[in-house]
Amino acid sequence: MSRVRQVCVKLYPSGRIHVIFLVEESGVEEHSSGEPVKAVGVDLGLARLATLSDGRILENPRPLELSLEGIRVLQRSLSGKRFFRRTDSKQR
Repeated sequence: MSRVRQVCVKLYPSGRIHVIFLVEESGVEEHSSGEPVKAVGVDLGLARLATLSDGRILENPRPLELSLEGIRVLQRSLSGKRFFRRTDSKQR
């Protein structure tokens, strides 16, 4: 089980925000040998969800961009219509 030991939030004058997490894992054994434990650093961002220190890139899912085409089609169908005319109430 992991436990967050420390969180550091840095706000730069340019408006950029960096959040640094220090996590402690309880089930991890320390190696007494000189061989390092396999670890990876994670850089979270907006353009990419995460960039790992071993070079892998996780792309950010963009649900809004995926549904924009459907929204555009619906908006075009509504753009020519006029709502709340007197004839609308007569039809009901």
